[in-house]
Amino acid sequence: MIQKVESNGKVQYRYRVYYTNSYGQRKQYNSKLYDKKKDCQHDEAVFVARNGTRCTITFYDCALAYAESKKDRVKYRTFRDIQMFINVKFKHWHKAKMTDITSAEIIRYFDKLNYATETKGKIFNTLNSIFKYAKLHFKLKENPMDVIPRFQKTEEEIIKKLDYDQRIWVPEEFIRVEEQIPDRYWQYQILLHLLYWTGMRKNEAMSLTWKDIDLNKGFLHIWRQYELETFQWKTLKTTNSRRNIRLDKETINQLQSLRDYYSNKYETFDESWFAFGGLKPLSTTQLDRIKNKAEQAAGVKHIRVHDLRHSHASYLIANGVNIVKVSRRIGHSSISMTVDTYTHLLEDSEDDIINSINQKNQDLNKT
Repeated sequence: MIQKVESNGKVQYRYRVYYTNSYGQRKQYNSKLYDKKKDCQHDEAVFVARNGTRCTITFYDCALAYAESKKDRVKYRTFRDIQMFINVKFKHWHKAKMTDITSAEIIRYFDKLNYATETKGKIFNTLNSIFKYAKLHFKLKENPMDVIPRFQKTEEEIIKKLDYDQRIWVPEEFIRVEEQIPDRYWQYQILLHLLYWTGMRKNEAMSLTWKDIDLNKGFLHIWRQYELETFQWKTLKTTNSRRNIRLDKETINQLQSLRDYYSNKYETFDESWFAFGGLKPLSTTQLDRIKNKAEQAAGVKHIRVHDLRHSHASYLIANGVNIVKVSRRIGHSSISMTVDTYTHLLEDSEDDIINSINQKNQDLNKT
């Protein structure tokens, strides 16, 4: 039951419910005060659903409770996607009881979606997670998603992804692109240079502060990431992402010129400043724009900024660097992930193995 409470001219709301606890005792619960009636109603529905003997919660109340549980556990972009799916993609289920939504209804819903398989997969996973949350917290007996098969990529989508995964620049192409970047964007040129010659993820590089870079010893330390949307520091996705990366001489020289620029121009310069941007990181949108214009001017194929990472790993593997070292340098979660990503290059590298075996057999036949 929702109660209106007025105090000093301010109207607030609270709810009072009776429930039976796990010992069979009849209890009364009085909630905190809420400024908004709809927030009070939502929490009342969640409380009743958690403490009842059967699932009574609506899809919308359950979905909001699920979203709240993920808020501090996922990246901001992921949380934003969850909210969008709930408020837009699942709007027609808002008033439905969780127990009334059937597998057949969900299948019809997905049949009408005209999205790429990857997007439909994200929607599927979010919806599945909401029903799992209802089973865990709101006494839902069955998850209707359990009998629905996951989406498989079409042949066209697989080929397109393979094409994207193999789009890289060799060093000569990257140098041509660098030469086309206008002088006024020299900080972005250094950032692109760092991405190409270290294989770092874009956000890892954007998150670097001068405390993380040791130019004397020639390495940088990756141990956290800055979330641009929330202006907060976050932990890295995997433990292997936390690593030290050795730097080549040219990259060290370019970073030194960037640091000298900050320290000479700004009296308030501090080691906690971002390496690329100073008090706040450079614009990622501008980075993409500058890279795209430079590649057009250089006459090279289009690749994403993320593909600079693939370009670096491919360059190392093509030049005989051990796959384990490559995996550690680029911060993959496992060596198997590196092997799966660069299988086409590893197959080419077996020529050295066969040549070595053939040479050994020739030497043995001579003796």
